[in-house]
Formats: sequence, C-alpha cells, structure tokens
Amino acid sequence: MNNINNKYTIYIDFDGTVTTRDVGDGVFDRFLRKDLGKNWHKDLLEEWKSGRLTSHECLLIQSKNSEVTKEEMVNALDNFELREGFTELIEHCRKNGISVEILSDGLDFYINHILKKNGLGDLTVKSNHMHFEGQSMVMEFPFMEFGCGHCGNCKRYHIEKSRANGNKIVYIGDGLSDRFAVKSSDIIFARGDLARHCKRNSIEFTYFPDFHTVLRFIEETNE
Repeated sequence: MNNINNKYTIYIDFDGTVTTRDVGDGVFDRFLRKDLGKNWHKDLLEEWKSGRLTSHECLLIQSKNSEVTKEEMVNALDNFELREGFTELIEHCRKNGISVEILSDGLDFYINHILKKNGLGDLTVKSNHMHFEGQSMVMEFPFMEFGCGHCGNCKRYHIEKSRANGNKIVYIGDGLSDRFAVKSSDIIFARGDLARHCKRNSIEFTYFPDFHTVLRFIEETNE
C-alpha cells in the first residue's frame, strides 16, 4: 500500500450503482408468481418509494411471493454487469490503502455472488442477509435495529461508526435508500433517484456516469 496516509473512506451502494441495473428488482421481476399480474411489482415498489412500506417490509413481501431455487437464482445473476470503472477504482484503493465498503439495502446473496464472480469477493459488504430453504428465500435484517426502521440496513449507522478515524466520507449511490447515507457524508457522487433527491434538497453532489469519474477525483485529491 503506497499511501497509508489517505484521507478518504469510501462507501458504495450496490444495486444500480456498482451494477448497471438494479439486481434485486430484476431478480424479483423474473421470479415473482406469475398470477400476480403485470403491474403488481411496480405498484409494490411505488408503495415503498412513497414511504407507505419500509424496505424490509417490501423485501419480505417480495420474497414470500417468489418461486425460485438457489440454482435458478445463481443462473439469473449472470445477466448483471458491473458499471464501467468499478474494478479500476477498487484496484487503486487497494494499492493506496483506501478503505472501501459496500453498503446495500439489498441482499448479500446476490451481492457476494456477483463480486466473487468478478474477482472482488474480498470486499467488505454490509447488507441484509438472505439464504435459501428449498424454494423459499429466508430474509434476515441484522442492522435494522440500529436505524429509524425505514431501511432494512441502516447505512448511516455504518458511516457514523467510521467517523472516528477523521477521514472524509465519500458516498456513491443512485437510490432512495441512499438519501439517508448522504446526511453523514462529506463528498457525494450520485445518479438516478439519489441525484434527483440531492437537487430537490440543495445537497451538493457530483454526477457520475461511471466509476472513472470517481477514480479521477480520488487520484487528483488524495495527496
């Protein structure tokens, strides 16, 4: 590690941020019961986005209405790709002793699988937990108790725990669950729903089309 005196701690959302598409939404779109109707999942997600459902309630409903085996799930995950520049950013951080963690309100099952497939299985992941029992997905929420209850995994809890080291917090995300994380972050890279949230609330951020944008910033400023 060349630069042990780095000044950043980096936290990155997973679905739609590390990956080009939202993995959780894609998986449930594919494996929800066929009798639920074309708009059922879309309507459920709107209930979550409006705040009428918490994320953990939404995940429990999705899982209980899905029909999928572990093998089918694993095969489906081959359809998701990493966003350009992510691997290069992680390589740079490793070489320079910069701490990087994945913070997700999604599921560790698919996050760990996709990262491992891309040679990044050693990254620290803080998320909700899922495992299979037959054709049933079993959900666990080990970090929910540390937050307000709106999210299954309280991202602010993890960020605040790291503030003692004095580093600036860099947060990279795209979704609604990230709007809580940015309250505890110093430097924000956003796209999608998170970018729109930041604009509405006059929160300073940098739009990132890919991770090369973030990598350039780290290279130029971490001296």
